[in-house]
Order: sequence, then C-alpha cells, then structure tokens
Amino acid sequence: MKPSAPLDDVSVLEIGTAIAGPLCGAILAEMGAKVIKVEHPSRGDDARHFGKIVKGESLYFFNYNRNKLSLAVDIKKKEGLAIVKELIRRVDVLIENYRPGTLYKLGLAYEQVKRLNKRIIYCSISGFGSHGVYRDFKGYDVVVQAMSGLMWMNREQDAEPMRLPAPLTDILAAYSAATAVCAALHLRKRLK
Repeated sequence: MKPSAPLDDVSVLEIGTAIAGPLCGAILAEMGAKVIKVEHPSRGDDARHFGKIVKGESLYFFNYNRNKLSLAVDIKKKEGLAIVKELIRRVDVLIENYRPGTLYKLGLAYEQVKRLNKRIIYCSISGFGSHGVYRDFKGYDVVVQAMSGLMWMNREQDAEPMRLPAPLTDILAAYSAATAVCAALHLRKRLK
C-alpha cells in the first residue's frame, strides 16, 4: 500500500505572485495537495524575474513554485476569468496575495467566491491586512522589515539599518498562511 500524504485529498487554486502566496502553495503541495498556480500568459509570476537567472529561468521562481500544476490565463479577460471561476467551484482552497481590493474588482473577493463554492477556504495574504490605515500599503518584504524594526535590529553598531539577506517576512507569512489553511481544513472536516 502506498503511503498517503496529509493533504493528498485537497485541491488548491493559487492566484498569487512573488513569494508569500506561491511559497504557501508550495508548502501545501509538499504535504500532498494538488496546487494549480494561475499566471499571466505573457509576463508570468513576478518571481520569474527575481534573483539568479540560470538558462533563462529564475531559481527563486523554481523554489517557490515547486510541485505545482500551472495555468497561464489572463484573469482580467472574460474567458480567463470564466476558467478561474470554474476551477473555484471545484477546489478546496484558494490562496491569493494581491493588495486588498484587487480581486474584488474581478469578482474574486471572499464574499464573491463564497457564492461559487460554499465550502472553500479562502486564504488571503497581505502585508497589512484588509482593514485599517495601512491596508493600501504595498506589503513587500523590505517594507515590512523596515516598518517592523527588523532592519534596525540587523544593523551593525552605529550603522544604517540593513535588510536581512533573506525575505524573512514573506517566508514567515507563507508558513503562517499554510498553517492557517491546515487548521481551517481540519475544522471544516470536523464540522461536516
């Protein structure tokens, strides 16, 4: 008998870019989930252009998008949006890490998605949440490191603040989100 993975009965649609959303999807995929990553057909994920490029490919992109299926579709076009909405009807989890309000304009905010799939777990990752005075700030790792004081703590004595060598806040956000998704899946199963 083949051993099973903890999430081998879970399907995930990832509408994310850069690090936090894609790494969350990769973590779930490593636990057995079937993760479908949506990318723009012409430019792809932002991470395709990060870091060291080897033979035309970004090592960052491969690291944060391992073990996934990929779908190139423009969600701003009617046909692409229809494909994504059909997938939403079939999956257990949706991961997104766009700025608050971005997916609302496309009909893909939580309240809108819940009408397509009542049991979906909607994981929204943003730098500063969906409410409050900072909600519209871009939540890039370097911004969060600066605002949280991490860059100040990482500096040499009497030197300028210094960015950590890894995108720590994005990585922590991804692991926190993956943990929350697992907890939500467990709760959903208990409440059947």
